[in-house]
Amino acid sequence: MKKIILVSCFFLSLSASARNLKDIISSGVFYAAVLNPEKDEFDTSKSIEKNKLINKFFENYTLRKFNKKISIKYIYANKFSEFWTNKNGVIIKEDTYSPNLFKSADAYFEFMSMSDWRVNKATPVSIFKSNLSLVCNFKPDNTDSNLKSIALIMKVMYDKTVNFIAIKHTKLDNSLERLKIPQNRIMYVNSRLGLVNGMLQTNKRECTLAETMLVLNLITKGKIYFIGQVTPYKNRALAWWIEKNNLELRDFIQELTSQLKNSAEWDTIFLELFGVKYNLYDFIMRNSDEN
Repeated sequence: MKKIILVSCFFLSLSASARNLKDIISSGVFYAAVLNPEKDEFDTSKSIEKNKLINKFFENYTLRKFNKKISIKYIYANKFSEFWTNKNGVIIKEDTYSPNLFKSADAYFEFMSMSDWRVNKATPVSIFKSNLSLVCNFKPDNTDSNLKSIALIMKVMYDKTVNFIAIKHTKLDNSLERLKIPQNRIMYVNSRLGLVNGMLQTNKRECTLAETMLVLNLITKGKIYFIGQVTPYKNRALAWWIEKNNLELRDFIQELTSQLKNSAEWDTIFLELFGVKYNLYDFIMRNSDEN
């Protein structure tokens, strides 16, 4: 795996609210909080590439719109809870409390579920949905006729011949514990290897949960098999999250997102990141929602 070059984090002395659009244009820098790629259990390299590609579009778009290039500087959170904690490191779900990270970031740019309490605290501008899927390195019986059946998912989950790939002390690791998957059926891998890559290192019957978008290329090449989308995670999306009262910045991000989806770069991003065009991805997501 390529050596990870961490983007320098420039923290700002901001007031209780994030900067307005005029401040951002004047500075030529947009501060976006993302999950530290080294903490991404799904795919570190794609996390880095995602950030690089969106910055390229951001720079080109702002140069056309404002006649001034604005670059994204990424601020890294080491876990998802850090996006929502107060200054004492506690998540307070009431909408009267603004997350502390908005004091140093203009917006968040990450995959997260659209939980009610999050939407009450920040405004999401969704780019595309990205659910979690159960994927395996083998093709279960009746997959073709019952691809997204909950019964099939549960059958695979509780098949004693199937092992699971996980990274210790992650959300997936905790989920497997809540599902009462015994420890002797869980293989732990290093975060740099990633869940799906870890699963492909052995010839055992192994499965894991993965961001659907990150495994499309492997699915289309027949290297892994898509069992089904996991219902509790169906409201996930890659989105910008903007502080509630920053309406001008929200409008700008909405415009930028709309321009991205209508540009040639839209398919380019999907091809470079996932090996498929957006239409195929959208078809898979819509087809999954109907089941």
